[in-house]
Amino acid sequence: MNSQLNLSNYHLCRLKEPKMFALTEGNGSGTKLFQSLLDGHESILMIPGYPLMYFYPFWERFIVSQKKLSWMKVLDALELHFAPVFDTNINPGSEDLNKLGENQDQSISIDVELFKEIFLVIVEDVEIQPRQCLLAFHYAYSLTIGDDPATKTVLVYHIHVFDYVARYLIQDFPKLKVIGAVRDPRHNLSRRELNSIVKPNQIKFRQSDAILMMPRAYRQATRFLLNGLDALSCVPSTNCRVFRHEDLAIRLEEVMRNTASFVDIKFDPVLMRASFASMEWKTSFYDFDTSHLVNPEVLNDNWRQKETPRDILVGEGINADYLAKYEYAPCVHFTDDSAGRLNLLFKMMLPSQVESKRFQEVFSLQGLCRYLKVVKQEVADIENLPSYANSMFYSLKWTNDGIDFSRPQLFRQVLDMPVSIVSFRLTIARIIYWIVSLSRYGYVLLRTPLERLVRITYCIKALWRRLRLRRYLPDKL
Repeated sequence: MNSQLNLSNYHLCRLKEPKMFALTEGNGSGTKLFQSLLDGHESILMIPGYPLMYFYPFWERFIVSQKKLSWMKVLDALELHFAPVFDTNINPGSEDLNKLGENQDQSISIDVELFKEIFLVIVEDVEIQPRQCLLAFHYAYSLTIGDDPATKTVLVYHIHVFDYVARYLIQDFPKLKVIGAVRDPRHNLSRRELNSIVKPNQIKFRQSDAILMMPRAYRQATRFLLNGLDALSCVPSTNCRVFRHEDLAIRLEEVMRNTASFVDIKFDPVLMRASFASMEWKTSFYDFDTSHLVNPEVLNDNWRQKETPRDILVGEGINADYLAKYEYAPCVHFTDDSAGRLNLLFKMMLPSQVESKRFQEVFSLQGLCRYLKVVKQEVADIENLPSYANSMFYSLKWTNDGIDFSRPQLFRQVLDMPVSIVSFRLTIARIIYWIVSLSRYGYVLLRTPLERLVRITYCIKALWRRLRLRRYLPDKL
């Protein structure tokens, strides 16, 4: 930080507030890449990646419940639960912010104590509210890394989760603008199920938990695909734009020039280079040759052979307006009349290729044996199982369906008991782990038909919105 700066000039009451822009996944992909292209612009205030995407749910669940709340208490909670903001080596996510630079051996870390000192000056005598906290957090981060928030005209908040825009952000920033992502839904559904839900769960969770989450992943991906844009309808159409992930490979400069115009900043060639904290960014989370800026798979049409004709027809029938709006050519013959719609409804109710695959992987005899083997390994190493405490991923991730995995688990509570109280605590903890694991497996098996029923409901509702011309389809950049 520049020692010549007078921090009192950055108090929330004095600093001119930049325009708020939310970056959300919409129902597409590529938001991390898109954000990395914005990173180096001199007029943009932004925290790298999306470590603050659970800020509002966290505030709602944890901060509001605190008694005798103070800004220092808020800061301590943010430091504990949002540690990756301060050091990207801590609990790194799919943003790969711990693998920056040409050799992918650099990361981002800031002086936490300096950040807290600056933050407290910025919010002195300010009412404790999430809006003020979010702004102060960005200002303090900017000053801590030696930047000057007073020179920024735009704040880009990568909130990522589409639900949070209507539920939280627009309440605090009614005039905000939103940029979302779109992508060919016929290809994107199975890709999102794998890359946004199944794969992160396999990396972050214990393997037994990751296995039991698989049967619900397709239902969650369907909701994301069908509701991701409609959930943004709270934003006036003049204040919302989307980018096609494919266009970042086809017409990058045009997209970024249109983005600069929409965001009201001057176009700069830096908007065509991927970086975070001015360090080159190449994601390794997705398996592709990073000499390409955009994953070549985005433009690959081999999905036509991988997806079944029935699944493609369902995707095209529900999303006919979406495909037309964003210029995706149809590839099966769907007749949008009474007979065609009845046929579509029937095929919606059948299990998709991915749903059938996940059911076999988890509930076949082979799947059961695999699950029991994983549980046996976890029981043998029960004292060293990774903890779910403190990370927002385990407590608030939208694919957790409201389950707080960070809560103390019974087997761990037994392990934490003094030996003088329970001398055979290890045996008891292992028995508990087995009982809970087997019970959860049975519960997930019984619940799987409900997952499919909910998925069918999402499809029917989306079709109904299309037929009534109530889909929200913002213009593209």
